[in-house]
Amino acid sequence: MPKFCKNCYENTDRTGFLPFFNVDTQICPNCHSEGLIDSALTGKEINILGDATNNNKVFLKAMDDLKRNDIIEFESRMMQFKKQKEDNIPKCPTCGSSNIEKISLGKKAVGGALFGLFSSDVRKTMHCKNCGAKW
Repeated sequence: MPKFCKNCYENTDRTGFLPFFNVDTQICPNCHSEGLIDSALTGKEINILGDATNNNKVFLKAMDDLKRNDIIEFESRMMQFKKQKEDNIPKCPTCGSSNIEKISLGKKAVGGALFGLFSSDVRKTMHCKNCGAKW
């Protein structure tokens, strides 16, 4: 479970305020004070919120407080962030899969050298690993 330093948590203007993962000690790696506290947020929630806000320390603390005090409002807001994260994931236009990869410059060069402009990789940028579509 992620932990916060009690001292850094209460003083959110500290530059190093972030949750600590896999901490075996009760001493803060940032300010060296004692008393790490368990976060109300899970690691997955912290990742979603961190991605959405560039790890804004004040926002993470506010969401941790919100989960502790009003779980219904917290869940409502988390649904918005989860939806936003899902919308930002590129998908195959043919099958809708997110199992896609960028066609490398090397693969384009080899295809262009062997087949010229008739290569299916030369003008395409993405490849779906699920259905094989290229776009």
